[in-house]
Amino acid sequence: MGGGGFDDNMGEVVFDDNEDKWYWQNDFGVDFSVKTGRREMMENTNAIMPGRLFFWNNWVIKKVNVFVWRACLNRIPTMDALQCRGVEVGSTLCPNCGMTVESADHLLVKCMVARTIWWQICRWAKIPCPTIFESVGGLLDHANASVGEKNRKTVINLIFQTMLWRIWLARND
Repeated sequence: MGGGGFDDNMGEVVFDDNEDKWYWQNDFGVDFSVKTGRREMMENTNAIMPGRLFFWNNWVIKKVNVFVWRACLNRIPTMDALQCRGVEVGSTLCPNCGMTVESADHLLVKCMVARTIWWQICRWAKIPCPTIFESVGGLLDHANASVGEKNRKTVINLIFQTMLWRIWLARND
């Protein structure tokens, strides 16, 4: 067996009679706060969890935040996801356009019905609208990158998340 086993490593640990305690060690040399914790997490995110972080918007109701987070992860019960889980669904085509298999990204962002909605919202909110969004995450990245003060960005994010939720509700009616 190679070196570095449990017994070898425990030999380096120094035990004393002091009470155990929690402590915060970071690269910034400051006490713990949510701000320093978030900054540490943002700087080390790709090492821990590759991909994008979901920014929870406190102005959005919890069930919508959870829905949008799950949609970013492609974890909502779309036709393709249900079929992958062994549920017999009949047609897997998008109920809005009938042209492509229904996935979270297609239904909420890529479908011609969704694209029309996003174009109208971007126009109304006076933010540039790309020709097509590739994913729910890409849509939210666009919303979060909108120009303006922090409150405006939060409102734009709220509008985008709420519209994602409304598209989902309309699909289920």
